[in-house]
Amino acid sequence: MKKTQPINMYIGMLCCLIVSGCILSFPGFLGAQSSALPILTNDVHTGEGTFYAATGAGSCSFDPTPDNLMVAAMNETDYDTARLCGAYVEATGPEGTVVVRIVDLCPGCKSGDIDFSAEAFALIADPDDGRVPISWRIVSPELDGPIVYRYKEGSSQYWTAVQIRNHRNPIATFEYETSDGQFTPVPRTGFNYFIQQGGMGSGPYTFRVTDIYENVITDSNIPLIDSGEVSSSSQFPDPIDEPEPTTPPTEVPTGTAVPPTEVPSVTPTDTPVIPTPPADASTWQPNTSYAVGEEVTYEGSTYRCLQAHTSLSNWQPSSVPALWQLVA
Repeated sequence: MKKTQPINMYIGMLCCLIVSGCILSFPGFLGAQSSALPILTNDVHTGEGTFYAATGAGSCSFDPTPDNLMVAAMNETDYDTARLCGAYVEATGPEGTVVVRIVDLCPGCKSGDIDFSAEAFALIADPDDGRVPISWRIVSPELDGPIVYRYKEGSSQYWTAVQIRNHRNPIATFEYETSDGQFTPVPRTGFNYFIQQGGMGSGPYTFRVTDIYENVITDSNIPLIDSGEVSSSSQFPDPIDEPEPTTPPTEVPTGTAVPPTEVPSVTPTDTPVIPTPPADASTWQPNTSYAVGEEVTYEGSTYRCLQAHTSLSNWQPSSVPALWQLVA
């Protein structure tokens, strides 16, 4: 089921605005400077997932990828002037988890929503459902090869447009070194090109690219071409500021000798003990805000909240394992 139209109309508008190597600007899509990306790898977001007939192309200006359609379109808030273009997102739905690359904008989606390719959606939910609750986070998968600089058609020393491709982490900034040895940030457009309207000179260039984790790649002697790709020398690393979730150790009072591997013995009983919901567990309700660790009852079972969220009518604890853990 397709509930959002591809952003072909935006691309068509862009084509009309590209005149003699200059691109005019209109708010929210062209030439806008994005605010700092408020998303880190361990941040988990919730929303709704839908699907469409994806090709791998879209508002991020990537080429179609018919052999790999694990792709998706991001809502406008999280798209954030193309800052999530090329990012990899791990999304979980009612029936599974999938990793997709962000290649398009979903203008009709709410904050937190993702519009998946039909192929990706089928791995996390029943396509007949059409719209399902999801949770997602940015991930950093291993990629083959270094990042790639892609010059837009018509690039010259007087007007230069560069796109970053094949990056494992989202791109925060792109800069080039000027003749005085200073690095100048290049504005990013909503169709995922960094464009220096007055040009960067005749080249070759020194480029500096920074990801959202402040990892930096610097490349020298990058030639100017009017269109096409030039490979970098490096790829971004797996973020070092992504600690694995840990459970705090249990403190043992001083003077109490308890071997670390000792497990308290339990005397079995003939009658199994059936856990009962805690006294303060409330009945799950839609349109209610729940905090991490809060427990509710639903259809005779007890569930513990895994992610802070506001429930929707179709987000019953039994159908959204990304949000609720069965306790008893």
